[in-house]
Amino acid sequence: MRRDRRKHHLRFELGRLLIEREDWLEAERVFRSFYQYDFVYTTQALFYLGQVYEALGRREAAAEHYARFTAWWEYADPELQPWVEEAREALVRLGPLDQ
Repeated sequence: MRRDRRKHHLRFELGRLLIEREDWLEAERVFRSFYQYDFVYTTQALFYLGQVYEALGRREAAAEHYARFTAWWEYADPELQPWVEEAREALVRLGPLDQ
């Protein structure tokens, strides 16, 4: 079990590094892999997938992921609220999706 956590953490950090490098497609692949395997990172992966899809110009997918993230972390601890606020700002930035 401990080895799995370490593996998931390393994969998560790899995804963050890929975003820094703006390697959006590889970052998407890494963060999508958390849906089935590790619920510890799933919510954070939603946030990063929102960033990935926004960078790729996939507004609907970005908004969907940001919205799910904010719903799950709406009442998160105060130190996590900057993430929630950033996701909310992204939703405003993306604007109405029916355009």
